[in-house]
Amino acid sequence: MRFQKIGSIGLITLLMTLLMGGLGSVALSQKQPNGLSGNTVKAIASTQVLPSAKQNQSNEQVLLDIEGELGDGDQVLPQDGSLYDEHTFEGRAGQSVAIDLESDDFDTFLILLDPQERIVGQHDDVSQNDLNSTLNVTLPVDGIYTIVANGFDSNSRGRYRLLVRTPTQSASQ
Repeated sequence: MRFQKIGSIGLITLLMTLLMGGLGSVALSQKQPNGLSGNTVKAIASTQVLPSAKQNQSNEQVLLDIEGELGDGDQVLPQDGSLYDEHTFEGRAGQSVAIDLESDDFDTFLILLDPQERIVGQHDDVSQNDLNSTLNVTLPVDGIYTIVANGFDSNSRGRYRLLVRTPTQSASQ
């Protein structure tokens, strides 16, 4: 699916790959600097996906695959002046998820918030030589989780890829 919004803050493009069979729903919202929710886009999609597209080679299911960009007009974290985008997904208590935030343009910083906006986990660098971020967590409660795709500092700008995946349930479960 591709959503485009053209407004006073410019062109925002969100490319989302929804990999699931049957019906799925996506809700996107943009928070304003004052903390109030701004524009909300909701979509319900019926998809026919080939079984091979649902899983990657490591037998995991992709929940979210987003290409985004940090730049002028994005939200700013008051603590350090860094830019960030928010992305949401629906999770279940006990569900294991792996979240990767990758960029060739800037040093990434990743934060996962639970439905009550408490920090579930955060991560900076994979290693001293790899400035991408990754987080492997077991979700504590059912609900809508928020991923904060952030740059490490106020100079962090550019394109990124956010990938959320979970182990596939075996047919015997």
